[in-house]
Amino acid sequence: MLYRCWQLKEGLRDLFRLRRIEDAPEHLDWWLAWACRSRIPAFVTLSRTAHEPTPAVQDPPKPEENPKK
Repeated sequence: MLYRCWQLKEGLRDLFRLRRIEDAPEHLDWWLAWACRSRIPAFVTLSRTAHEPTPAVQDPPKPEENPKK
């Protein structure tokens, strides 16, 4: 199991080593699926958390809704 943990960690690190930023979403989706199938509790939890939609990211506020300074 330690080797699989190391492989998953390295797979996630590879995301930050990609030469083309356009490849990042595909690599992240691949990694999250792999982590979810790994049956290692910490990686399964991380994968599920990362798949949850975040309202602040999905629906940014409109300019007129921003508080005035």
